[in-house]
Amino acid sequence: MTPLLLTLLACGGADRRVVVLGVDGLEWSMVDRLIEDGELPHFQQLIDQGVRGSVASTTPVMSPIIWTSIASGYPGEVHGIAGWTTGRGHGYDASDVRVMRLWDVATARGQESLVVGWLMTFPASPIQGRVISDRFVWSFPMNKDPDDPSLLVDRRQHEQLVGLVSPPSLEARAATWMPDEDWLAAHPLAYQVDAYGSPFHPLRRDELHIRAFEALWPESDARVGLVYINGPDQVSHIYWPYADPDAAAQMRRDPQEHFRQINAERAAGGGHRAAPYADAPITPAQIAEGARFVPDYYRTVDDMLGRVLDVVDLETTTLLVCSDHGFRVPPVHPLANGGHSRRAATLWVGRDVDPDATIPEDATVLDLGPTLFALAGLPGAADWPGQPLTGLFDGLTLPPPVDSYRLTDRAELAVELGTQANPQLMEQLEALGYVDGEGRPILGASRSPMR
Repeated sequence: MTPLLLTLLACGGADRRVVVLGVDGLEWSMVDRLIEDGELPHFQQLIDQGVRGSVASTTPVMSPIIWTSIASGYPGEVHGIAGWTTGRGHGYDASDVRVMRLWDVATARGQESLVVGWLMTFPASPIQGRVISDRFVWSFPMNKDPDDPSLLVDRRQHEQLVGLVSPPSLEARAATWMPDEDWLAAHPLAYQVDAYGSPFHPLRRDELHIRAFEALWPESDARVGLVYINGPDQVSHIYWPYADPDAAAQMRRDPQEHFRQINAERAAGGGHRAAPYADAPITPAQIAEGARFVPDYYRTVDDMLGRVLDVVDLETTTLLVCSDHGFRVPPVHPLANGGHSRRAATLWVGRDVDPDATIPEDATVLDLGPTLFALAGLPGAADWPGQPLTGLFDGLTLPPPVDSYRLTDRAELAVELGTQANPQLMEQLEALGYVDGEGRPILGASRSPMR
């Protein structure tokens, strides 16, 4: 038996639970502005109780790369996800991940996890626990042309997909959490949904993810829970300049400059539905309307955060609210769209969090995964570039590390983990293409992480 397997089986870990609410594109400056106006009570509560700060994102600042790094502790050149698409005609998915993520290692120890909507979880592999993959809700980005004929093809293909959830028996129940059109029409964001349509606006997808977590977390024995929402990112890409006081003031001073930038941006993007108010110089009424989108979505996120808090016991659970990057007006076409900043929001609260601690200035998103592993009582990996942020917690002990959680060149170890530690992991490795139905390593399964 290998040292890794012995460590996984022997390490006891703390009895705490760990929950991550991943909010794509969460920007602290917007949170602070709304808190100053007396809003976002749940963010205010957690900021008062916990440790808030920012960490550096990795480069390039792309969501699939960073969220996979947060779940694994590895950078993109190791974990295998280099963006949204491979450049060879297909998008990345879970089958391209070349490392064990938090829930994989928990499964190897027989511990249950709940994973809802996390990027790069389709096809949903069998784990100890439940997975609702990032493809469960059919959706498209807000900047897609709604008349693009490829959307109809994609929707038909989505209806034929298998592996949207794990175990498969969860699918029918998960479908009952889908918000219907009447619910969307009654929501405070109905004006946004109406402007884009429910398959394009992110509210329907985010709401399902939160409903799933609300229902499944209290009834589960999961030690680890992760739930992801991406509405702030999508809305901010289109509407951030209208919510930025300086950019909005510039639009009012020179409506023609907004008109020029917005059309230059649309032309650069192939004429897709990238930005509103592009048909004429912008008016004060349009600026005021556009300014609502981002703050209103943050108000919805605060409500979702409150619902997560309703089912999470902070006496026994450590909660991380985090983003992959922030937002700003970009240097090119600053009036046309929102751009990523390289600072990711982090907010730690709950069990063993020291409210007087501070997040190190040199911390990065590559430190978040190691910290989550440590909080879950799981051994770290010696080849991680980051380190657990132990200074944020009282009495956090680290299990002895293993050499690596890379799946490349480790097919024999994967077989041993699957057969001796947990049979479900064998099913997962088979689904990922590392072993065949008999548990034999597949030729090429130890290929380089970057194909």
